Amino acid sequence: MRRTALWLLAAVLVSGEALAAEETPSGLPERPAGTGVIVHQDGYVLTAHHVVVNARRIVIVTSGEIRHPAVVVSADPDQDLALLKIEAVGLSEAALGYAGGVRLGQEVFVFGFPFGLREVSVSQGRVGAVRTKGVKRVFQVDAAINPGNSGGPVFNRSGEVVGIVTTKFSHPSGIVPEGMAFAVPISYATPLLANIQDFDFALIGKTQTTLKREPLAAEEMVHEMARTTVRIDTLRVLEPPPTRGGQAEPPPNPPKPDPHPAPPPRPSSGSSHDQGPGKSVDPGSLVKPNDPHVAAQQEALQALAQQGLVPPDGMVLIPAGEFLLGAEDGLPDVRPMHKTYLSSYWVEKYEVSNAQYQRCVESGVCSPPKVRQAFEDSQFAQHPVTNITWNQARSYCQWRG
Repeated sequence: MRRTALWLLAAVLVSGEALAAEETPSGLPERPAGTGVIVHQDGYVLTAHHVVVNARRIVIVTSGEIRHPAVVVSADPDQDLALLKIEAVGLSEAALGYAGGVRLGQEVFVFGFPFGLREVSVSQGRVGAVRTKGVKRVFQVDAAINPGNSGGPVFNRSGEVVGIVTTKFSHPSGIVPEGMAFAVPISYATPLLANIQDFDFALIGKTQTTLKREPLAAEEMVHEMARTTVRIDTLRVLEPPPTRGGQAEPPPNPPKPDPHPAPPPRPSSGSSHDQGPGKSVDPGSLVKPNDPHVAAQQEALQALAQQGLVPPDGMVLIPAGEFLLGAEDGLPDVRPMHKTYLSSYWVEKYEVSNAQYQRCVESGVCSPPKVRQAFEDSQFAQHPVTNITWNQARSYCQWRG
């Protein structure tokens, strides 16, 4: 019954969207670009990076067609994820699930705004594959995905976000196969979510039953998921400004494009929060996940220099601060992911080589590795030492000082 109710409600939402498409006002400076999901009630929205890259202006449209100017807080182009911020409080935020629990054949629901239509659409499907590329994972889902769904949330049956829609497979022949859309696991958004000051990572994967709440009915759960899904409109850098009639007028006698255009100048300072109307978002000004750590490191090094302390040769300072411990898609003993504080420390820039460890052995402090074939071969002297136990590593660190 629950599955039937979800499917029927999905049909109602989709049909309602088709009717609303004709009511979309024309002449707006921003155009529909994709979908996002509210991950914090204070106005933080997660989406796909390609939805907002090179945008002059970003507008997030929440329930009731309320338009909010948005800025990019942090971006991860490698995972195709971006965290946006609007000036709003008390928003309905989506529950985030445990991406490591996603299994082949699992039922999922994809929410979004295909083709930029005004009403949210939901499509039901299953996880067709959990694909890996190196250390990265992506979920292949067979739910209906169209342009405009990018950045939208993928929910499990508990109403938790387990992924973000990023791409749809396209064959080199030009054939676009059905049922081959891909979503990035929500756990890959962890570095971006860390930019939210009071984000509680301990709540990830906590279902309503775990939190001792009354389970929601199927219809209520779908509407709750829809409230957390938002449309993202953008004005692209390369888009000409619209005229009063809503149509862009081509310039008379347009010049031929320069085959070797000069790269646009990058601002020397400022951040994405400084963008104003009509200004493009410089990718170099976005806050990267490691930027705060690099700034803290430079500040700590300057403080040491003022005290007359010289950094140890070949070592890098890791500044004191909070970091994320554990993993959301790992084994039970490493969950949940949470913040913890660690004091500053030095770490060698490169791994300890066989030659370096050999000097510790010759001093009588360290014992040789259990497997010595590579350790005793001079041609591997600069290779990292291997087959070292925790106690042996500790002895080396004490000897190294």
